[in-house]
Amino acid sequence: MKKWKVPAAVMAAMLWQNSVVFAAIAPDFLELDKAAAIDLQKPIKTVKASKNVKSAKVSKTDMTILGMPQRGGGSGNHGGGSNPAPAPYHPSPAPAPYHPQPAPQPHPQPAPQPHPQPQPGPHPQPQPGPHPQPQPGPHPQPQPGPHPQPQPGPHPHPAPQPHPPVINPPHPGQPGHGPVMPKPKPIDNGIDQHHAPGQIQHPGVGPDNKPISQRPLEGNSHRIIPPGDHRIEPMVNRGIEDRIRHEHQGWDNNDRGYHWRDWDGYRMCHHYDGNFHWWGFYLADVYFWSVYYNDYYWWYDPYWHRWCYMHNGSWWWQNPDRVVYIYRDGSYYQYNDAVGGVVLNPDTTPPVEPPPADPTPAPAPAPDAKAYYSADGTRTVQVSGDTKDAYLYDTAETPAFEPKWLDSGVTDVRFKLDDQGQLSNIMTLKDDGGFNLFDKDGNPQSIQPVPQSLDDGPVTTSSVGKSLEKSAVLNGLKTGSVNW
Repeated sequence: MKKWKVPAAVMAAMLWQNSVVFAAIAPDFLELDKAAAIDLQKPIKTVKASKNVKSAKVSKTDMTILGMPQRGGGSGNHGGGSNPAPAPYHPSPAPAPYHPQPAPQPHPQPAPQPHPQPQPGPHPQPQPGPHPQPQPGPHPQPQPGPHPQPQPGPHPHPAPQPHPPVINPPHPGQPGHGPVMPKPKPIDNGIDQHHAPGQIQHPGVGPDNKPISQRPLEGNSHRIIPPGDHRIEPMVNRGIEDRIRHEHQGWDNNDRGYHWRDWDGYRMCHHYDGNFHWWGFYLADVYFWSVYYNDYYWWYDPYWHRWCYMHNGSWWWQNPDRVVYIYRDGSYYQYNDAVGGVVLNPDTTPPVEPPPADPTPAPAPAPDAKAYYSADGTRTVQVSGDTKDAYLYDTAETPAFEPKWLDSGVTDVRFKLDDQGQLSNIMTLKDDGGFNLFDKDGNPQSIQPVPQSLDDGPVTTSSVGKSLEKSAVLNGLKTGSVNW
């Protein structure tokens, strides 16, 4: 702000003539403090001239500036006449108080607003949005559409083959152990070598001379079947078997009648046909007949024309080459020992006389299928198909799990039992020379490499292949010292 200095004479004349509001000239003529000049909102004091100032010399120039009248036409009292009376002084109105204008402010620019998205109408169109960058993450699983395509699973393997035959271990098992799978027993003197007849005439009345109420034991569609499960209980009763032997020893070979016996709560009938002793078992609502010869019970299969003998609670057939087969559910399986169990291969020989058609036939076993049974009878591993897929089955009446895929390319299955004769582990041997281990429920078991000592260094862990050379388990498997 520019500063002005007012001459003292001019100031005195102004104060003498009239009271002046300093606020009108203060900002322009007086030296004010900057803070006082800026703060214009405070009330401004008025100042009156002091009467002590009685005279002052004012130049014409000063009076002209202030708008004051001048006396006479010149200076002093010229011409001796009196000067006319001065015109009354009408002071100019005080200028309006000064109100400084605020400094112009810059016009704020409006902030850019985002473009409003159009509101959807009756038929909203899809609006393009920003293109997000794809984030790496797990691959989403495709959702099934109207015609979903099959998705490959972790193991693209075929569905399991028909359920392998169920073979129940005989009860009880060995002393101190649980039940064990039956073992085949080749025989030297079979009934088939004597061309025995397949059946005899059954009695029409019982011991009370009343008609027989029981019906013959048959399967679906009246198919003739041998007794199994609980129906063989009197046949595996040692007391009954001893009585049968004793009766044969003292039998009159001329007696061809039918003789009823009630032993240990079982009703039985004995008949001798001149060559063999026949025994009929009448249980509840069914009955069946069997030949007792060479300390075995025998049953004749009218469809394959085979004589089967009972051993360890199962029915067996031995071919002329002494190869033993087990009969289960209308089919024959070659029966062989396996490590920790047994293995069954289906017999593909067709029957001589087709059995009656079954309206709901059980699936036939695959010709190339092999069924491995643990010795305790709790698990079955079936290997079948071109890829030799292995599936694990629980043999319980109510299985604990559905058939479970184990491995492919399997050429052999081995079972390991604990000290109590119960299954603990399963091994699959593969066609590429490898093998895999599982627990009894089919969960994979890892093989830990063993530390290998080096002659020129500390103990270290080598690669899996070299470490297995030091594995006692693997060496035991090779030498047979481990029960696999």
